[in-house]
Amino acid sequence: MLQSNGYHVWALDMKGFGWSDKPEDADYSPEQLLREVNAWMDEMGLGKVVFVGNSLGGGIAWEMALTHPDKVKQLVLIDAAGFMHQVPGPVRLAGLPGASSVGRIFLSRWMIQDGLKQVYFDPALIRTEQVDAYYNRLRTQNALGALTSLAQSLSTLPSEQYASRIAEIQVDTLIIWGRDDAWIPQEIAFKFKEALPKARLEVIPFCGHIPQEENPEETARLIMEFVAKK
Repeated sequence: MLQSNGYHVWALDMKGFGWSDKPEDADYSPEQLLREVNAWMDEMGLGKVVFVGNSLGGGIAWEMALTHPDKVKQLVLIDAAGFMHQVPGPVRLAGLPGASSVGRIFLSRWMIQDGLKQVYFDPALIRTEQVDAYYNRLRTQNALGALTSLAQSLSTLPSEQYASRIAEIQVDTLIIWGRDDAWIPQEIAFKFKEALPKARLEVIPFCGHIPQEENPEETARLIMEFVAKK
């Protein structure tokens, strides 16, 4: 929808995600992922963008606006990580020793569908091709190892330290939140709204942790409306 309305959209798979490389013994910490996203933007000649991020990507997004304000014209946070809260159960399990080895044994489309049910409000909206897309990417070389490394780094992330600086971000920000997010509850959305000096909050009812997949039309509409007002 965004592209059909004339916007140039870059959808980046960070290292360890999607079809991107997943090298063994690499650093998958959010700090390193931020450095690599910044380097990628430099390589592509991107600056003053509308930076959109969901979940961990939302944490990378607001850290980009904080540490490289020249790169971010507007910020969109979708059920974003940032404030201290309990790490979701599947992420904690992924960070346990041997989790990647066990995961290779039990990885299946059923397991992917069960995981999606945790981040959707309405599981009836989960599509077969969506399950296949996640499944095929998790079958790439060292995908589960990268996921384990990332989960372990998240368990030690001093998020309170970073969250205390969110109020320094001065760009116009749109916060989009699935009201029924079981991974990062709605109360975190209000913390972002309270901390960010130039933010507005839009809550999507009957929606879970990934609004851009569960309700893509409404998510895109909110983003286009936000960008058009600038």
